Amino acid sequence: CWVLLGLGVLILANGLRAPDERPAFAGARPWRALVFVPGSLLVFAFAMDRLGAVIATLLLVVVGSLADRDLRPLEVAGAAVVLVILTLAIFIWGLALPIPVWPER
Repeated sequence: CWVLLGLGVLILANGLRAPDERPAFAGARPWRALVFVPGSLLVFAFAMDRLGAVIATLLLVVVGSLADRDLRPLEVAGAAVVLVILTLAIFIWGLALPIPVWPER
């Protein structure tokens, strides 16, 4: 909780340093971020029990990446791999939560 709060403060401070710049989502398609970012969280929540942590996390990144058309596939794949590793390290191995890693048969 404290780590997330600290990251939020750092991101807020970084955003306030350059008030003249427009946010990345400002432009002709602001609806994309409003639809796909919460949608990715919903997909993750519903996929976690049935598909496991690895596939649910991959779906989270793929659906969330649809919010920005300028993302390159290599960037999305890299973010997905890092996020899957972090998810497994923190929640499965570190906290030993009873979350399925792969789809249960």
